[in-house]
Amino acid sequence: MSRYNAFSPRKVNHRGKTVSDLSTSLGWGNAFKSFTNRNLTAYVISAGEKGRVDLISYKFYGTTDYVWAICAVNHITDPFEQVIPGRRILIPSL
Repeated sequence: MSRYNAFSPRKVNHRGKTVSDLSTSLGWGNAFKSFTNRNLTAYVISAGEKGRVDLISYKFYGTTDYVWAICAVNHITDPFEQVIPGRRILIPSL
């Protein structure tokens, strides 16, 4: 028996390929919901931040450790395609 049998990720289509959505099977949905109860700051992505959530994390938190929080709140699964100049995102207070 595989140690991964406990996970039952749903299958989603990403760039024309079927992949497993681990966020649902790992219970990250509750983590996403917890951010909705916090203060959120609206932010518009600049041209120099295209695809670079790490730069945005550093700008707001002084570290790149919270890229995951920004992605979670904004449902970003592919920063290279979804973090584009002019897009308005929400930055959670931690």
